[in-house]
Amino acid sequence: MEEIGKNGAANGNSASLHLKNIRNFVCAASLLLAVWLGVTFVNKVPSHRYPSLGKDSVSLSVEPAPAQAAVPGHKSGLATVPLAR
Repeated sequence: MEEIGKNGAANGNSASLHLKNIRNFVCAASLLLAVWLGVTFVNKVPSHRYPSLGKDSVSLSVEPAPAQAAVPGHKSGLATVPLAR
């Protein structure tokens, strides 16, 4: 019968293999991300893709609607609370 090692793995071999696979994945993913960021950093972006911010530029933002009262103007049907004296 095999002895159960740390993390429930037989002799600990499976657990160390699992950690190596995770480490390899993290290293490969970080290397790929670093290469992608390096390529995008060095790559020149054409000026026509930048927004123009001069005097005649048009803003793409939408103006917020004016605030409206949550309670209608008429007071019929509203509960009243007596003031404390």
